[in-house]
Amino acid sequence: MKSRDILERLAGEKVLGFRSPYFITGEQTWVFKILKKYLRYDSSVFPVKPHYNSSEAPRHIYRVSDKNPMKEDPENSFIEIPMATLRIPMFGLLPIAGGFHMRFLPYRFLKLGINQLNKSGNPAMIYIHPEDLHPKRSHLPGYAWHYFWGLKGARKKFETLLRNFKFSSVREVLNL
Repeated sequence: MKSRDILERLAGEKVLGFRSPYFITGEQTWVFKILKKYLRYDSSVFPVKPHYNSSEAPRHIYRVSDKNPMKEDPENSFIEIPMATLRIPMFGLLPIAGGFHMRFLPYRFLKLGINQLNKSGNPAMIYIHPEDLHPKRSHLPGYAWHYFWGLKGARKKFETLLRNFKFSSVREVLNL
C-alpha cells in the first residue's frame, strides 16, 4: 500500500480503483479479496478468451461476487468495470479496449464496439499507454512484434476517438 499512499499524496485525493498491468484472469481471482479491502473498484477484467480467460465475466459494470469475481452479486459493494469488447455474431467477443487492440484493429471496429456498449446503456472502458502514441517507440530486446504494430497510426486513431465520443472519469460515471 506504499505506492497507493504515494499516489494519494501526489494527487491530493484518495485512490479508489485499480487496473492490473496484465489484467486479472480467471485463475487470479484471489486478488479481489485484497483489492476490496482497500479500494472501491477494479478495471482489470477483460471478458474474452483465450488470452485473458475471463469470458464468463459480464461486459457491463457489475458488483463482484465474493464466491466468483467473474460473476455478479448486486448485494456486494466492490465494483468491476470490465474492458470494452465488441460482440460479433457467430464469432464471439473481440477485445477493443486499448493497447495492441486499439493499434491493430481498424477504427470502425473500435467505433462499432463503443457504440454497441453505449446503446445497451453501458460505458466503454478503454485504456491508453503513452508509448502507444509514440510512432518511434524504442525497439527493446525481448519485445515481441505486437508491441510495435500500428504505432504509426495510433495517435490519429486515438484523437479520432476523442473527437467522436464523450469520455469521463470513473469517479464521475460511478458518482464516487
